[in-house]
Amino acid sequence: MATLTDEQRKSVTYLAGMDENGAIASLAWRGWRRDNPATYWTDRSFVNKWNNDSDGNTLSASSKAGTPGGVVTYSFAPGVSVLAKAAYREGLNLWADIVDIRFKEVPLSPGSNLVLDTDVDRGAVTTSPGSVRTNPGATEIPSVLTPVTNPLGYSANVNIPDNNNGYGVLGDFTTRGVSTVTHELGHMLGLGHAGPYNAGVAASSQFNAYDSQQWSVMSYITANNTRTPFYAENPVKGSNWTEAHTPMMLDIEAAQRIYGASKTSTFSGGQVYGFNANISGTSNAYYNFSYNSAPVVTIYNTGTGNSLDLSGYSTGSTINLNPGSFSSAGGLINNIGIAYNTRIDTAIGGAGNDIIYTNGNGNRIDGGGGTNRVIFAKAETDYQVVRTAANAAIVTDRTTGAVDTLTNVQEMAFAAPVCFTSGTRLRVFQAGGVVEVAVEALRVGDVAVTATGGRRKIRWIGQRTVVPATCTVPSQQWPVRVRAGAFGSDPCGRLLPVRDLRLSQGHPVLVAADEDNRGGVLVPIMCLINGTSIMREPASMVTYWHVELDAHDILLAENLPAESYIDGGDRAFFVKASDDALHNPDFVAPGWTARCRPVLIDGPVVEAERARINTLFVLALEGNCAWPPFESAHPTGCR
Repeated sequence: MATLTDEQRKSVTYLAGMDENGAIASLAWRGWRRDNPATYWTDRSFVNKWNNDSDGNTLSASSKAGTPGGVVTYSFAPGVSVLAKAAYREGLNLWADIVDIRFKEVPLSPGSNLVLDTDVDRGAVTTSPGSVRTNPGATEIPSVLTPVTNPLGYSANVNIPDNNNGYGVLGDFTTRGVSTVTHELGHMLGLGHAGPYNAGVAASSQFNAYDSQQWSVMSYITANNTRTPFYAENPVKGSNWTEAHTPMMLDIEAAQRIYGASKTSTFSGGQVYGFNANISGTSNAYYNFSYNSAPVVTIYNTGTGNSLDLSGYSTGSTINLNPGSFSSAGGLINNIGIAYNTRIDTAIGGAGNDIIYTNGNGNRIDGGGGTNRVIFAKAETDYQVVRTAANAAIVTDRTTGAVDTLTNVQEMAFAAPVCFTSGTRLRVFQAGGVVEVAVEALRVGDVAVTATGGRRKIRWIGQRTVVPATCTVPSQQWPVRVRAGAFGSDPCGRLLPVRDLRLSQGHPVLVAADEDNRGGVLVPIMCLINGTSIMREPASMVTYWHVELDAHDILLAENLPAESYIDGGDRAFFVKASDDALHNPDFVAPGWTARCRPVLIDGPVVEAERARINTLFVLALEGNCAWPPFESAHPTGCR
């Protein structure tokens, strides 16, 4: 399954206040000195966690990271409405279905561990009597003090104005109410904000690219805020919503770092999320799309046999079954996440035209109505496809034995190998200097220069000669020719690429990066074909080359940033003797682990790049032909 990146792990530590080893961290919200620009204490921190027995009493003054929180008793302050009480209960139960802590409602008394309120004069705020000073590096986490053990004798408190100050009705999924409840209860459990801010934030305060509601309900930053300092590094762009309803991917990781995973059976396997949801208890409200029809959620589950059912939507959906990925449904974009280490085995589409990415575990896919496409992560030769009906098939992964069962699926697409053609010159470091060497002259152990100026050793080189005429669809085997300057120029004025470049159709190139080639996304070159500066080029025979580095990165091919090889299961294509592969290389599935940048095949970023490339071609054509503007070429009254 997918693993967290280094930056994501930094965010988890920032949220939880403790690192992967359970030690209290300095670079965390609980260690922030409340200044701007942000600085952090090195000699103190204010991390705490619940550590109760079954009656709500503190077990000890401290406990280790990842240990259960026990039972937290809670009560409602006078005047809290029936609907607000229900919203609070649902929020508590949802968190208890994700982390190992339980909540018990008791009559309001001085002994209640937690008091929940809706005072309109106080704003949304969480207070805790457990903010005991401790030291970074310590592995004993101070306990939240109960009224019995707290010398001041008061309880923890969460207050959210109900239907006031823009929060909306607390249980309403169409306002900020549900999101605010989830957020404040996250603080009550010990989570900090996702960045250095409190009660107000400017975009410039963003901690890193994962400090957004896309990844954390504890963030103040909307999912697609383009004015943040790390927007270029944001791996998920185009989201069109503002408030997350549930704990998101990094919240789940952070809260489980504090308490461990829940022991309830709510998310233990066999759950249906979406329409026809069968989730038990009040957590059903978040994941039942007949009720929460515009969901912004992350799906979490510890078992197998789970389903994502989007059959109730009339518009097309994009479903990605890979953990750590996002799906788009109900007119929203990137609004359904699948948590790390979570398996969804079944996808059901709606009446629209759906795109569904498999996860390699053997999925059952029902496309529903419309014209639907299923995308596989490996090359077509890695699968055995048996058509069982006009729009149905059984697809078996030859390498793992996983079986995908498809119904109401009109199209299948497979990943294309990521290749350079013979003659392509890559930038390498040799004899104490940077030179460009033809790909066929490279050797394992050579040092490649990456797009950001780094250096990586080449650890594998593969090649394969293809005769397109012998393949089912010859045009899908042709290389894509990228004319010199098709992508403009780099900051030094060198063309991108400096010479005509030929790539396999599925080879991703870097777009939307900054001047130093940081951030941005990878887009398969076929998605940028315009028939002029980027086009398929007929070939009777072509040799494709793979170049794998010691870690996935961006190479400079004729000065154009293009990704190195990443093993998606197609390495055998370059060691077999036959020329029968590379059928239908229409897409490169996003979400492969260890990729250095996210992959996009469509959406606003891709469309913007296509428009930019087309504009560059028009400008180059006008310049080369010395064409005057239309108005000056045709004086008024002339045609």
